Amino acid sequence: MLNRIVGVAVAIATFAAVGGAMAAEKCYKDVAVPSGLSCSDSSSKSADFTTGCKIVPAHTEKVETACEVGRWVNVAGTRVSSAGTVITHSQACAAHGLQPYNINGNICASGRRPARVGNGWETIIYRYGTGGDGHGYDGGDKVETRNQAARGPGNCSSCDSRPSTPARKGTLCYNNRMGEKNDEATDSLVAVYCR
Repeated sequence: MLNRIVGVAVAIATFAAVGGAMAAEKCYKDVAVPSGLSCSDSSSKSADFTTGCKIVPAHTEKVETACEVGRWVNVAGTRVSSAGTVITHSQACAAHGLQPYNINGNICASGRRPARVGNGWETIIYRYGTGGDGHGYDGGDKVETRNQAARGPGNCSSCDSRPSTPARKGTLCYNNRMGEKNDEATDSLVAVYCR
C-alpha cells in the first residue's frame, strides 16, 4: 500500500514539474531604433570621448510584449438546411463585439474539426454532433458558406422531371488541406476564434 501511495505521489510531482516546465507563450513586436552613438566603457583618462564609440545605423529590434489573447465563441443555426444561417467569420465575431482572430492559423470549429486548444475551447457546444479524425483537434482554417437556390418544376427547362428541392443554406468549417468535403451536419460551423 505504501509503495502505491509513493508511486502516486511521484506521478503527481512529475506531472506538476512537467506542467510547470512548459514555457508560457511569448510574443514580440518590432520596435524602430533610431541611429545613434554607442560607446563601450573606456579606461582612458584623456578628453577623447570617442574612444570605444561607434555609430549605430537605424534598425529594428524585437521586444517582448504582452500576447493578444483570443477566445472561442459559439455560433448557432449554421447547419445546411432550409433554415440554415450563412455567416462569415467577421460577422460571427462582430455579434459578440469582437474581431476575427486565429489560433495557430485556425479560425473555426465543427464536430468534425473540434478545437481542444485556445481560450474557451471547453465552452464550445457541438450541437450537430462530433465525428471524424479531428485534424489534430485544433479546429479548422476555412469558413465556407452554402446558399443553394430551390430547384423544381418550372425553375429550369432541364429539371422539370426531377423532384423539387427546397433552398438550402448554411455555414461550414473545413481545413484547406482537406480533400473531399461532404457537407454533413458535423461539418457545420459551431464556433469561431475572435479577440
